[in-house]
Amino acid sequence: VERVEVMRGPQAVLHGLNSTAGAISVITRRNHGGDPFGAEVGCEYEAEHGGYRLTARLGGSPADSLGLRLAARTASLDGFFHNEATGKDEAGSSETAARLSATWQPRDDLLFDAWAEKGEMEIEGPFGEQWGPEHLRWPVVRLVSASDDGRLNWRRDMDSSLQPILSSVLSGRDHPGLDQDYANLALQGEYTLDGGQRISALLARTASGWSSYWDGDASALPIMDMAVDEDYEQDSVEIRLTSETGPAFDYILGLYYLGSRLESEAVYVFEPTFTLNPGAFGFDHVFSRGTFVRDVRLYSLFATGNWRFADRWQLTLGMRYADEQRDYDRGADCLPVRDAVIDFDPADSDRAIIDARSRDFFCATADGFSDSRQSDNWMPELAVNWDMNEEVRWYGKYSRSRKAGGWVAGTVILESRLEFDEETASGWELGMRSHLQEQAMSLNFALFHTRLDDLQTPALDPVTGLAVVKNADEARSQGLEADITWQATPWLNLFLSYAYLDASYEKYEDAKCPLGERYAGAEPPCDASGKNLPLAPEHSAGFRAAVRKPLASGTVFLAGLNAGYSSHYFTESSLEPGLVQESYTTWGARLGLEAADGRWGLSLVGTNLGNEAVVNRTWTLGNNTGYLQPPRRVWLQASWRFGAAR
Repeated sequence: VERVEVMRGPQAVLHGLNSTAGAISVITRRNHGGDPFGAEVGCEYEAEHGGYRLTARLGGSPADSLGLRLAARTASLDGFFHNEATGKDEAGSSETAARLSATWQPRDDLLFDAWAEKGEMEIEGPFGEQWGPEHLRWPVVRLVSASDDGRLNWRRDMDSSLQPILSSVLSGRDHPGLDQDYANLALQGEYTLDGGQRISALLARTASGWSSYWDGDASALPIMDMAVDEDYEQDSVEIRLTSETGPAFDYILGLYYLGSRLESEAVYVFEPTFTLNPGAFGFDHVFSRGTFVRDVRLYSLFATGNWRFADRWQLTLGMRYADEQRDYDRGADCLPVRDAVIDFDPADSDRAIIDARSRDFFCATADGFSDSRQSDNWMPELAVNWDMNEEVRWYGKYSRSRKAGGWVAGTVILESRLEFDEETASGWELGMRSHLQEQAMSLNFALFHTRLDDLQTPALDPVTGLAVVKNADEARSQGLEADITWQATPWLNLFLSYAYLDASYEKYEDAKCPLGERYAGAEPPCDASGKNLPLAPEHSAGFRAAVRKPLASGTVFLAGLNAGYSSHYFTESSLEPGLVQESYTTWGARLGLEAADGRWGLSLVGTNLGNEAVVNRTWTLGNNTGYLQPPRRVWLQASWRFGAAR
């Protein structure tokens, strides 16, 4: 990776529909014609739980007009979740990936870039662990099982004995975990006109597959096991005309097309009596399957221009028009299971029982549903920059973006609640960027405000009681961010950041009720107006100190310390107070040596040294499954460079 660019707020003009919260651009390294050959090899060993990562890069120029680069990695990490039910350490992972890129410039005014990448990843074991107060768990599970200690400690008690029934349908794994694979291809050509304008065309194709198996009840009882299998394909074309950067004005004009298809199959096996009386309905389990196919066609035009209308002042105006068509087809089925075999041709008596109790059995719904959506949107952007001097720039920006509407992916939902509308984000930002003390210090800060209309948010179907997506009327995200980087001495670099965030629902009167209120008898909907959005801490901060001290021996001493702080936040969409991640601080450190010319390096790196259990989110079906960040890890890292590797 050459660099990562993070842009906050609506970014529709250059990044398209659905960039309502911002955009992240990852720019990978390239080799160009004339570059000398070089190679780099890296290896890492994880000492706390076990595992390794290996990386290799090779690049150079076989001809003056051609640059080639190959990068590959493989990893195998042992698990850090101990499952009492199986006696195994789970959540181990493995990964392999490779990327080949080529840059060809047959003449000064013509340039081609091509790249291809392929990878696959696997995670072993169920996801997350039970947590939260006992009274917030599935009532029937509380009666028959006191499994798991309910604390966040990377320990769980989960049975997944029903998984082989699911794998007989999906032809996938027969135990919990996740499999993912992807393949991406892209070709870009750029031609420079006599006037300095550049015409570029980018053709890209993406294909990915994803399979996930997990214990739906998150307990030691064989109540519900679930799986999802998805395949996605996307083709896109973008054509741009970029002007030469002039003293007064420059511009970008573009056309964009995208076509995609998503095929999804979600299945589960459910013990309808919650193990209290297996076989009471004449069969052992219920098998439910929901499928859908979603096709998207998107055409877009965009333009942006920069006008330096006065000394030190620049005005940027941009607009994107997007026309999108979405088509959706859905299938559903619910079948009996006996002796671990699904009956695809059930008797009328079985069908009558399932139809009469379809809600109790969590049967997939809306079989044969088909629908289409069409939308067209104008998304503007306005920005003003003022260079106060050569070191300080002030800026202001307004932008608007939309996120496409669609249909709920869940299997159990009323047909009338399948569809949700598009989301609109309108935001402004005021800030300053600076490079001070002859580039030894940078100081940046920003004030921002984004209004979200029809925010797409998770909710509960009041009839089925399961998850859906609906539109909250109004929400806001506003606050400030500041950071400072200071090269305090030639060998010491310091970084400090702080963010204040006020992210809340301004109007959301038909929200789902918090879990505890639902168990206490509250009837939906509940009013969430004025409450914070989930996963939105009010305060966060970061600190980093990095030492790079040359030694007399021709080596460089490396040391580092970093910390990250977050205040508390809701971890799930009903805003249940009993499932709040409390404030926390995580620490990391590094010690190492490397050659002064960078030819080799050796480091010891620790992450989450305080072993903080941090919940990224919570799934509230069954026993409230918390998805945790990894515990403490300690890495021994080594690298070697040959030739002109970079």
